[in-house]
Amino acid sequence: MRILGLVISHPNHLHSSDNQAKFLNLDRTIFYQSLQHLHSVVYVPPTEKSSTTRLRIYHASFSDFLVDSNRSGVFYLDGAVVVRDLVFQSLDHIENDDGSPSNEAVIKFSVPTVWGLSQALSDVFFPAFISRLERFNFNRLTRAHTMARTHELAGLQFAEFIEWLYSLGNTRSKSVINVVQKASPEYVSDVMILEHFPNSPQDYIASFAPGVADPTLPFLLQLRLGKISQVHIALRVVEHLNDQFTYFREFLGGIRQKFKDRLPANWPSDSDLLGITVAAHDNTEALCFLTRFIGLTGDLSYGDPDGQLKLCTKFLGGGNSGDTVNPFNVYDPFYYHILSSAPADLLSTTMRILGLLISRPYGHLCFDNQARFLDLDRGTFCQPIQHLHSVVCIPSTDKCSTVPLGFLDRSFSDFLTDPNRSGKYWLHKKALDYDFALQCLQWLENDGKDVIYTTPI
Repeated sequence: MRILGLVISHPNHLHSSDNQAKFLNLDRTIFYQSLQHLHSVVYVPPTEKSSTTRLRIYHASFSDFLVDSNRSGVFYLDGAVVVRDLVFQSLDHIENDDGSPSNEAVIKFSVPTVWGLSQALSDVFFPAFISRLERFNFNRLTRAHTMARTHELAGLQFAEFIEWLYSLGNTRSKSVINVVQKASPEYVSDVMILEHFPNSPQDYIASFAPGVADPTLPFLLQLRLGKISQVHIALRVVEHLNDQFTYFREFLGGIRQKFKDRLPANWPSDSDLLGITVAAHDNTEALCFLTRFIGLTGDLSYGDPDGQLKLCTKFLGGGNSGDTVNPFNVYDPFYYHILSSAPADLLSTTMRILGLLISRPYGHLCFDNQARFLDLDRGTFCQPIQHLHSVVCIPSTDKCSTVPLGFLDRSFSDFLTDPNRSGKYWLHKKALDYDFALQCLQWLENDGKDVIYTTPI
């Protein structure tokens, strides 16, 4: 169950089954023995690929089963317990890291896991987290953050963790702040400046060391010259974040040009851009998702970039009241908005297409054949999916005969098949299988063997 919890909560991380085993502190024999009876629901890479290919669940329905207590019973995977285990396991890895290159992937995963998921710990587990921090060796942070920054920008993640604690302003948060400041006051002072992040590294330098630093010089040069002391990871994080901010601004500038008749010249505001960049940058997948969500491909008549930008800033700027955040459904507000924004006359076709992707998610049919299977001409098939660019991967025109339409992230499939999360957009899995079987029978009756060439009924 520990293995399944890791794979469900972080399906695209750690990059290899060897690293997944290492993160869970399991030797290879025990790790693979535990998976032998799961071969029908979990892909276990062969020995020669264990260092490059990760363990993964074959079908989203199995993860749906595990996280639904009404269906899985004693095998229920409680999101709160999964978060607790990931946070504590990550703290152990950071503290016990011996500097070996073989540990790099695990450390890159562990650092942002601690500072990100600790904010989602339930009240039941938070006292144990405080107790663990009191024993934590904070001297390990600088090296771990330096290693992890190229992948997850862990330094800023830690700063956001501290800022989140301050924003709560309650006994629970103050107890953690006291522990961290007592353990490593110098480190905390270096990163806390990020609580009010300026728009450029130069501004940061000037505010960090007034009268000493020279804002006209590159900050890394000043670091080498010894002009700035006690910067550690913070300066590098700020530089990278500024690059992310610039990229995001340029991307949305292209969106503004595309919708120039509807958007003002000063759209978007720097404050909106900064808020999204700071909130989402620690998760590369999240930033890519938000970029797709705000942008648009296809027919301009369906685009509302300003409304979608406002939804992002509202969601990301809403703060955390300290209640448990379910890591399995963090994107639900965006998914619901995407579907509710679909033109009413296209919604039925949209849901049919999504139903097909859920019934057969692994590319049994190419894009063109998916349209033919649903008895839709290419134009009718393409029109509904234009507003789904944030959640589905639409192949380019030259690849439509070989590449299928597919979900960008399994969490959207999970959302659609969970009635408590998707509401009126719920797609009943058994009903989908029934409709799929009827469609297959119709094709067989009409001799459509060229289309359903690998699909079992």
